Amino acid sequence: MELQLIKESDMIQYYDFEVAVLPKVMLPTRTFIVTSDETAFIFSPGPRFPALDRFLKTKKEIVIVAPNMFHHMYLHEYSDLKAKYYGPLEILRKNTRFQSHIDTPEDFAEKYKSDFDVISLDGCPNIQESLYFVKKEKALIVTDLVFNFQVFTSKILKASLFLMGIKEELGTSRLVKLNIKDKKAFRESIQKVLKLKFNRVLVFHGSTIENPDQFRSHAATL
Repeated sequence: MELQLIKESDMIQYYDFEVAVLPKVMLPTRTFIVTSDETAFIFSPGPRFPALDRFLKTKKEIVIVAPNMFHHMYLHEYSDLKAKYYGPLEILRKNTRFQSHIDTPEDFAEKYKSDFDVISLDGCPNIQESLYFVKKEKALIVTDLVFNFQVFTSKILKASLFLMGIKEELGTSRLVKLNIKDKKAFRESIQKVLKLKFNRVLVFHGSTIENPDQFRSHAATL
């Protein structure tokens, strides 16, 4: 089935695809595209497809964000677009197919501060996730800090994620929890996130969290 862009709001679109994380285990994943004037911000880029390319041709500026050390495997597919790239600098070492220049989340926060607030999750050096708050939409973009699956697409996916501490509900994987090396710094970052006035949480694995208090209650326990 061909991928398709789905409208989330006037500013935000997304598309869904699957990534092989283990043999025969396909993890549902989502890419978000935020549009501000003539700029398209692509968060965790996935595979390219015709409808996406047609949309991007209508924009003067393309900004591609790898929000953590896991969501970068498709960066090289966008190298012909003369896009600006942002994410952890260690991606250049980890993803040898990606040869372009990349700037940090802090650089992004400064350049696009009229559109976004950016909070990096300190204390997790192996993940280096940053959360992006879309100011006009009051939407918080979260990558792997939480999953929010309501229904699993296969029994093998359900079993695999269960081993990682993920059930058919809002949750945080053991992978993230085990990679919190400095709990004090991590919790201070979470407190900064919780001060943002978001009305929904856009997640890359699972469904949008429409009740922000549900996310707040969960995040406060991490």
